[in-house]
Amino acid sequence: MAIVLLSVISVVILMVALLNWRASRRVEARLAPLREVGKPISIQDLQPSEVGEELNAAKAVERYADELRSFDRQLAEATRDSVTDDQFDEGSMLVAKSIVQEFSELNEALRKASRLPAYQPDLDYSHGPSPFMDQLIDQEISPRTITRALYGHGLMSLADGKTDDAVEDAIAILRWSDHVARQPLLLNHLVGTALYMQGIQLSGRCLYAGDASPAAREMLLQACSNESKLLANYEMTLDTERAFGISSFDSFPGSRFMLMLGELAAYLDVVSEFQSFSEKPTGIAPDQPTSASIFAGSSWSALQQGLVSLRRKQALSRTVRILAAWQDAGGEIGTTLTELDLPEAVTTDPYDGSQMKWKGVGDTIAIYSVGRDMIDDEGSIEDGRDIGIEP
Repeated sequence: MAIVLLSVISVVILMVALLNWRASRRVEARLAPLREVGKPISIQDLQPSEVGEELNAAKAVERYADELRSFDRQLAEATRDSVTDDQFDEGSMLVAKSIVQEFSELNEALRKASRLPAYQPDLDYSHGPSPFMDQLIDQEISPRTITRALYGHGLMSLADGKTDDAVEDAIAILRWSDHVARQPLLLNHLVGTALYMQGIQLSGRCLYAGDASPAAREMLLQACSNESKLLANYEMTLDTERAFGISSFDSFPGSRFMLMLGELAAYLDVVSEFQSFSEKPTGIAPDQPTSASIFAGSSWSALQQGLVSLRRKQALSRTVRILAAWQDAGGEIGTTLTELDLPEAVTTDPYDGSQMKWKGVGDTIAIYSVGRDMIDDEGSIEDGRDIGIEP
């Protein structure tokens, strides 16, 4: 009986070892190509090469931390009872006027910092997954505060008839959104999308104002037109998210046993799927995960939200270019999209592949995409069912 029992135990151990080896091979088959092309496969690999403080936008705004906190406090007070976007914008303009009087150099400093080539907050890349995530959330100076300050100043400039000044603020917001979107993890990609939406909204207002100088208008359109950068930032997000996921697996007990290795292989496959989705010119991911893996399935909705936000940014970029082309063509309500001198890539809705849409609003137009629900809600932009800009 002892011999039989030992034999059974030996067979079980050999079977487990064989299955473990096969699972390890599956994971390695997915990691090896990533290593070959220099993709990050751990949190430590995400650490960027250091740049000098004079090139780092994060360092440039550190000296204005007190001014930005003061802005945040004043904005919260001024918009506490705001119900509509118009009320919030009115509060933002009032605070912007106060900040200009109190801290006259702040706005120009935020614009100048946006033009720097790097944005590197102080992050410790030697931490494990949870502490690393906490660092990203608890940064001393929030880029959201920076863009709110620029947005309020832009609204104030528009109200004062200084459209070129507002254009500079819009471009600065778009640059800040790019800085944030190039930071690690999906969290920053989504924050960057929120900033981008604010920049596009201000850009649209500048175009609707109709009195920007040709030079300022051209600079604005260039800032709104770089879709290749939007796609590159999303692909970078997937790379960093995958590295974070691998480190998360490594932090689990039993991470090198076959069950966990199988989960890791499935997760890596899901990230690759989303890279394939993003390479297509239109469309989003299915609502249901294609993997039965628990971890990969639980990551699906977050990764899908990242892809949806990429499509949102692409759609918003196209709305600004279409509005500018419509204005250049004479601004006639009866003009059709096909009559504008625009490439098909600009006139295509990134969500469903149909044409981008517009509708007349007074003597101008609203331009929109069908959005995530893939339904034309006749330009319901304010409630978020359609994605676009309107006067």
